[in-house]
Amino acid sequence: MTILLIEDDESIGSLLRLVLSRQGYTTLLVRSVAEARNVWSAYHAIVNLVITDNSLPDGSGLSLAIEFRTENPALAVILISGTEVSQLPFGFVQLNKPFELLELTRAVNRAIGQPAPNPPPIPDHPSL
Repeated sequence: MTILLIEDDESIGSLLRLVLSRQGYTTLLVRSVAEARNVWSAYHAIVNLVITDNSLPDGSGLSLAIEFRTENPALAVILISGTEVSQLPFGFVQLNKPFELLELTRAVNRAIGQPAPNPPPIPDHPSL
């Protein structure tokens, strides 16, 4: 499974990529809407899940995810946000900041429609 991770905060993006990679996911990390569009155009055929921050320096993660979902209706989406987003499109999963890394694992499983496994312990990290 391939994940397109869109996170403008370098430290958070790197940590999330590490966690997802350790769980066996191929993770393409980008930091902006523009980078995400470039990667999407090259890899959209293999991306199964988009995880995006809602607030990006050059646009809305939600709008971008809707754009990608229009091109691929089967695309799973997780929206990371510091505030509750009303009127989330059907099937989108919201992950509110701050969150524990285990919550990320659960959100991924919910988004891709798999039951949540008992994941291996994740080393203590502060909430993101």
